[in-house]
Amino acid sequence: MSNVPSCKVTKHFLFYLDFQMQEQVKLHRNPSTWAAFYCATLVAYIRALHRINNTVIQALVPYLVAGLKAKDSRDFQLGTYMILAQLAAATSLPADVVHSFIVCQKKKKKKKKKAFSHSMRNKIYFFSK
Repeated sequence: MSNVPSCKVTKHFLFYLDFQMQEQVKLHRNPSTWAAFYCATLVAYIRALHRINNTVIQALVPYLVAGLKAKDSRDFQLGTYMILAQLAAATSLPADVVHSFIVCQKKKKKKKKKAFSHSMRNKIYFFSK
């Protein structure tokens, strides 16, 4: 993933990544390879940023919300949790952004215990900052 810091990540690139991820979910139900690429790319992008401003956060929010809502792909959801953890570790997120993530996570059914436990860990991490 050494190329990620050197490439310019734009809204168009984020849209393409998210669009492809959602297409893979539709086609394959649980595309673990694409989910790993998606997660690794966004985590590396966040790590490479010297300063995360509101523009970056606003650009990422729709894609992260889509990942949290991806009921058919556990790998996509879990990758999104990793991206959220990296983002929360790198910067202080505005309250409205944290609220939107928590609302997405609350709507999940508790029948998937692993995803629910990851969701709870994520909430604890958000509130501990």
